[in-house]
Amino acid sequence: MVKLSLSSTKGSGARYFPHAGYLALTPLKVEGVLSTRLDDDRKPILASDILVAVRCYEARIGHRGITHSNLLVDHHVLLWTKPPQDTWAEVGDGDWPFRLVLSPKLSGQSTANFQEYRIFWRVEAVLNHIPMTGVGHRQVKTYDLPLMRYDPGETLPLAPSKWSHAGRSKHSSVSYVINTPPFALGPMDVVPVSLKLKPSDPATSVHSIALVVERRLEFNNPPFGSRAVSDDVSLLSTTNLIDHSNPPSPSSKTSTFLVASSEATDVPRDENGIYVRTVTLQVPPQKSTSHWAVGETMRTALVTLRFFLRIKVTLGTPHGTYETVELEERELRITASNESQRRLAMSKYREAVDRARARDPSRLPSPPPSPTDGTLPTTPMTANSVHEKGSVKGKAVRRPHTSAGPRDSAREVARGASRRVAQGAARDVRPRASHGTSSQTSVLSPEEGGSVPDHVRAWEDELERIEARSRWQTAETPGGSLRSLKLGPSSPLSPPARLGSNSHLAPPPPVPPPLPAPPESVQAWEEELERIAAQSRRRSVEMLGFNAERRTRPRIDATRRPPPTPTPY
Repeated sequence: MVKLSLSSTKGSGARYFPHAGYLALTPLKVEGVLSTRLDDDRKPILASDILVAVRCYEARIGHRGITHSNLLVDHHVLLWTKPPQDTWAEVGDGDWPFRLVLSPKLSGQSTANFQEYRIFWRVEAVLNHIPMTGVGHRQVKTYDLPLMRYDPGETLPLAPSKWSHAGRSKHSSVSYVINTPPFALGPMDVVPVSLKLKPSDPATSVHSIALVVERRLEFNNPPFGSRAVSDDVSLLSTTNLIDHSNPPSPSSKTSTFLVASSEATDVPRDENGIYVRTVTLQVPPQKSTSHWAVGETMRTALVTLRFFLRIKVTLGTPHGTYETVELEERELRITASNESQRRLAMSKYREAVDRARARDPSRLPSPPPSPTDGTLPTTPMTANSVHEKGSVKGKAVRRPHTSAGPRDSAREVARGASRRVAQGAARDVRPRASHGTSSQTSVLSPEEGGSVPDHVRAWEDELERIEARSRWQTAETPGGSLRSLKLGPSSPLSPPARLGSNSHLAPPPPVPPPLPAPPESVQAWEEELERIAAQSRRRSVEMLGFNAERRTRPRIDATRRPPPTPTPY
């Protein structure tokens, strides 16, 4: 058998899978690694494909668990599949990185849990394998995603402001005008409700006004062909897709819940006998997924969730009694987020994008331009820029000093740097093909068999000359004798066959003719090389002097003891 696992590249979550972005506002990114590991028996499994998906489900809950379910969103990517000519293929140990990006225009509701209904998002890893007794034909590994929509929502059609009438008798009837906000409201938003009331009897007064926001969850009849399931595992394997283009079936049950309420007792009256008052109430905040949700306005194949404003007016009759009149209800559009939350989410997303752009590695500076070639870039490469860019990935690594030999010399490192400069120059001088043509001309790098530019070859020759002069001056002591000299097979110097105590070294090889005056960037490069060579000579002299001092110092053996002094008789 094979074990299936999911891990995120953004860290591990105890309950939820990490993600980046905001649903319905910015691109939502989910990335990680899907891994398969063999069991102790080390036997691979025959499978047809491996995929990872981000899916949104809705489920109706009954006394025995989930009774009906529906798939709202399915965004998946195929990570592995069998060869076309085979029915099955073996799957063993493997890692498949994935990255899923959901569009801001993607449908799907916010994660919510109600007493008889729930909506949830999941990251699913699915391994479809050969049918096995007691196991089935697939393995599924899931993680929850606590996603919330950040879209502003749709506005309601604007209702006309006209007078309506409510009540039965003369003393308990009233004419009214209601104005409610047509735009969508989010958590913690204030809902202003403007009322104009005119009792039919001038002796009747308005005592109080009560507002109630009610949530109605209407359960639609299950569509034809949907199947009941008993648990979450079978939900993932037997869920049927339902065509969302069809209108929902008539509701079979309605569940109501009181969301918010408000009351006003002081209702002023103007000179025309009309009571005018604006009553406000606040939408409650959205709770975590571990609590019962407030919800948002939505319509799916299984349910229809809406919010309504109910208004009750208490009238004081001339007989000293109070009559309650209920006015016409108005629908409110509720969303999962308010405007301030959307602005905060967008600002966080932009900051994250800016940080990601700032973390991009900087490139090496361009090589110095040739004095005779005007096609190269004009960005100079100085010694300071080389030190500033020393932390990039293209930096040459020097072998440390070990028992196998000394560390790499500065000449070898500089040669590698000049070779990289030559490669950059070769890439820069590659001409681009014009639109409409298919042929392209390229310049090969030195490792690929191409030629090195003349100005780069001049740098290398000058570098060898400086290093040769540095080695000769370092090898000679103030007395004229050679203390220590180690030359590699690629060194431009050839050591004498035998060196005595009074022998002197041969004169250095002839110096090549001076080069033409280089540009300022090349002069800065040569000055940096001279400084490196001087520092190398100074350290070599110090090491030679230290070794000579150790050789001239007498060696004391602590294990040898002086002979005993004879005792006279």
